[in-house]
Amino acid sequence: GLQCTRRVRKGELLISIPKAWALSTDERSTMGEATGQIALALELVQRRRAGDAHFAHLPDSLDMPAFWSSDELEFLRGSLVHEPAGSQRSTLESMHAKRAIPPDTCSLDEFVWAMCMVQSRTFGGDGTMVILPFIDLINSDAAPDLSFDLRQEDGYIQCMASRDFEAGEE
Repeated sequence: GLQCTRRVRKGELLISIPKAWALSTDERSTMGEATGQIALALELVQRRRAGDAHFAHLPDSLDMPAFWSSDELEFLRGSLVHEPAGSQRSTLESMHAKRAIPPDTCSLDEFVWAMCMVQSRTFGGDGTMVILPFIDLINSDAAPDLSFDLRQEDGYIQCMASRDFEAGEE
């Protein structure tokens, strides 16, 4: 996550990245006609394999059910989320097999990793999803702490504070 190093006032710029760094569902993958989450995942794998520094901060795994052991999933037994959580990895494995993605293009493990990154790190609305490098590190409560201001004229995506933040606050 990111943390304020000083007090930040409402409306102040928190972080800004060039629009060209963003990965969006508006773009087709360079690996066929994939769209949506799959296109983002395949593009993310390509960029990671190429050593793209904009995505070097991404962790190797996440605390998501696709990475949990059967013992960890067992803690959910009896809850409404047990079945969906238990099937997350197999669903992603089926998606990979259905698309017949060659392992030299995107291995199963890379695909599961990338789909989990897409599902946990995208921003979106109106049918568009986007991965914003470095902005994806921001942790935010359910309260609307942040607002995004896409500046077309200068080509930057800017994240502004929707409230005051104290030094040390995420």
